[in-house]
Amino acid sequence: MPSRELRIHPAAILEIAETRIWYERIDPVLGERYSMELQLAVQAAFEAPARWPADERGRRTCRLQVFPYAIVYEWNDPIVLILAVAHGSRRPGYWRERDR
Repeated sequence: MPSRELRIHPAAILEIAETRIWYERIDPVLGERYSMELQLAVQAAFEAPARWPADERGRRTCRLQVFPYAIVYEWNDPIVLILAVAHGSRRPGYWRERDR
């Protein structure tokens, strides 16, 4: 069985960076907490990608516990692809057209 591989869409990388900067401007500790919580969510999705149900296109959503964000990912074994780190109430579904 091949090892699992984590990939992050370039737009998701930008979202991660922009959100961290936004929180750091409020409080540097908050930026660090966001990053730590995001890392835990990515790790959970990577370790157990089938844990969250897939939508009709095979995309899954893992919500962060404290911050109003979720990671949106696809799992095509052995690859877990993070498509977006989306705010829970802003521009729903904006990431749907992102390619693999």
